[in-house]
Amino acid sequence: MLVLSGSYVDPTRPPGKQQIVADLLQVWENDVWKTIRTGDGTPLNFIGLPLYPRVHIASDGRVFMSGTNDRTLLLKTSAPGEWTEVGFRGLGNRDYCPALIYKTDKIIYIGGGNDANTHVPTAQVETIDLGANPRQWRKRTPMSFPRRQHNGLVLPDGTVLVTGGSRGGGGLNNGFNDLQAGEPVHIAELWDPATDHWTELAAESVDRCYHATTVLLPDATVLSAGAVSTARTY
Repeated sequence: MLVLSGSYVDPTRPPGKQQIVADLLQVWENDVWKTIRTGDGTPLNFIGLPLYPRVHIASDGRVFMSGTNDRTLLLKTSAPGEWTEVGFRGLGNRDYCPALIYKTDKIIYIGGGNDANTHVPTAQVETIDLGANPRQWRKRTPMSFPRRQHNGLVLPDGTVLVTGGSRGGGGLNNGFNDLQAGEPVHIAELWDPATDHWTELAAESVDRCYHATTVLLPDATVLSAGAVSTARTY
């Protein structure tokens, strides 16, 4: 099990700068924590890790970090550890959004926030194929709605379901979780990688934003829950 990023508080630092994002990379194996090290034995780290990195296991055993930073990398966890730069996403730093493996070595990065001017999230979508040469992020058909704090789920047929989120850039904390009237997105969308087409589906009756979740159930329905006090399937 790989553990990376996370934060801790350093009380010796000045106010406002006490939260530190950890850059130590470790693997839990055989009941022991092992620090990933470089060829000369020093700990492998990466200054500037995002607080909530999006990570995926590639077919060659390396770990791909697709976000939230726009700089994307592959991590070799066996000795000697190594970071390999893959490329930059065209949409920049995008947080609070799903990134999913929808097929072997193929990742989709969906929407997200961080617009410096309006704080409104994007509806744009990017994909990358780690098996291609060269590896390159591609813009795909955007969703019908900008979304932040939304959920994504790969379905058994390979399509990708997106639910919830907010399209707003206002409210508390500059649009972090904009629940103002009309901003939460209730309509679900389904992406078909074969056609690069989004289809609008049923609308939920409640807001599903920060700390919501979606789960594929054994009977092939999808549970959408959290963020508010009710849950339903559709």
